[in-house]
Amino acid sequence: MLGKLLKYDFKTFMRIMLPFYLALMALSLLAGLSQDRMPTDSTDFTLEVSPLAIPLAIIGGIALVLVLTVNIIIVVQRFRDNLLKNEGYLMFTLPVTRRQLLVSKALTALVSLIISGFVIILSTLLFGALMDWPYLAERLSELLRRITSEKLITEFLLVTLVAVIVVFQQICLIYTVLLGSQILPRFRALAALGAYILVMYAEVQITFAVVPHFPYETYSRLLIQGAIEIVFAGLYFWLCNWLLCHTLNME
Repeated sequence: MLGKLLKYDFKTFMRIMLPFYLALMALSLLAGLSQDRMPTDSTDFTLEVSPLAIPLAIIGGIALVLVLTVNIIIVVQRFRDNLLKNEGYLMFTLPVTRRQLLVSKALTALVSLIISGFVIILSTLLFGALMDWPYLAERLSELLRRITSEKLITEFLLVTLVAVIVVFQQICLIYTVLLGSQILPRFRALAALGAYILVMYAEVQITFAVVPHFPYETYSRLLIQGAIEIVFAGLYFWLCNWLLCHTLNME
């Protein structure tokens, strides 16, 4: 049943986000095609652009921010509407535990944000490739050679893993403050926002207090940072699950 929940939630996310992804890629394509390539064999990097190039580039930049913003809004809205409003009466009658409902929402949100990040990176690379593919290819090749020659693959993978953990931790924190605000009769959104800011401040202070006590070495710092994020993610998930099981009575 958890698989069916994941499939349903993921389809809902993609039905909303797919038009934004396609629009972002189209804008990157149009903005890249609207200007001539920059010369790579000269120090004179003059660039001839069409009248639409600058507006398209600005709109594309706005679209980058909009895609991520819309995705975050959907993460919040889907959780609130499905579990904390009238739709929750139906969701809690399904033959699944509340933990499974939470896992479905959190994993779907995580995957959707990863996809959004990938689309943003891909659209940026597409824009750069259309402007000057040889220059971009040279820079990417140089970056890959540096990562390989300096044996930074482990660090790169570790940074990626920590980033994913941070995103999951933030999702669980958002869900936790949303659930915690349900005990209030009014101003729930404002209370959730205030609680989020306070918890993030406390988390940053704890992290800054712990990390400097360990050796200043990239690999070690990443491991410590990852461990701290896992602890916070586990704490928020447990608290979110406890609140979902003990503070809501929607059956």
